Amino acid sequence: MSHQSGIRASAELIHTFNECKNGSVRLLKVVIKHEQLIGEITYPSRQTWAEDARQYLNSSLVANKPCYVLFRLDTSCTVGFEWLLFSFVPDNAPVRERMLYASTKATLKQEFGPGCIRHDFHITKPDDMQFATMERLLQEKSSQNVVSSANMENLDDPEVNHHQSSVAYAAYDKAVSRGVRFPIDRDALDALGRLRDDCINYVQLSVDILNEAVKLEEAGQVPCDQVKMHIPTNRPRYHFYALRRDAANASPIVLVIFFYTLPSEGSSIKERMLYSTCKGPFLETVEDVVGIRIQRKVEVDSKETIDEKFFLDLFAPSSAKDSAKFLKPKGPIRQRGQRRLNNLTPT
Repeated sequence: MSHQSGIRASAELIHTFNECKNGSVRLLKVVIKHEQLIGEITYPSRQTWAEDARQYLNSSLVANKPCYVLFRLDTSCTVGFEWLLFSFVPDNAPVRERMLYASTKATLKQEFGPGCIRHDFHITKPDDMQFATMERLLQEKSSQNVVSSANMENLDDPEVNHHQSSVAYAAYDKAVSRGVRFPIDRDALDALGRLRDDCINYVQLSVDILNEAVKLEEAGQVPCDQVKMHIPTNRPRYHFYALRRDAANASPIVLVIFFYTLPSEGSSIKERMLYSTCKGPFLETVEDVVGIRIQRKVEVDSKETIDEKFFLDLFAPSSAKDSAKFLKPKGPIRQRGQRRLNNLTPT
């Protein structure tokens, strides 16, 4: 499946990619412009990679303007010189740009040649684009990837092999659990941004299976006792609701609730599984990129459960737990014969 923005390299950039392979280019800066990947700056190779890095790296960035930076090392692999890829996306960049650069990076790597890129790094500040920082990142990567030949030989040992397999499967399960990441369209991003800024309190989103994207269905100001009227009965949906305490409260806060509805009828198994698989990566993007802090995450199977009590219970679950402590316990049931152990209260 393709989960990218659809932005591709321009013909000029493809030509520059070919020039990069002959060793004459040390650094290439790429930006997204007019729905294309464009080469903006090219620096030649003059000295060693370290000396060129000290001269070129920091000067290639402009504050608050996202870009990609490809930097060539002096080492080689089976397909040519090795490169580093830096994705510079400042935290204060517009949400659309952050999403665009995040969803285009895989395409850039593919068109440049993924086998050539030794490591890729995500940075948010121009100060991170210094030689000292780059050197430290490379050292960290090297320490993570070092596998001694002794360890490789130990794979013949059944006990060691079993341990290594367990570690490998654990890493695989962790990777699989991340699910499928679909891009979020611009209208949906705008709506989530307005909810984050407290302009609206409700956003409903759908997963477009055909176009492989998360799209906006509805956004606005909806009272909590009317939300259920907006939920379709035959299609899954993602929902965000910002619940505010009464303005007279001494501590007025907004609780952002995410819930997704999975109706028992009207939707296919594939559609329901896709919503479930996309949920984790989608929420990561909403929290990390859009900047919404989600305090509650709930799955419901019927719109009938979405009422005012549903939201109020989520708003203060700790209060509900505290109230439960004051419930009078039931007295012991009198019965003949020896008392059963499972009726005893543990001490």
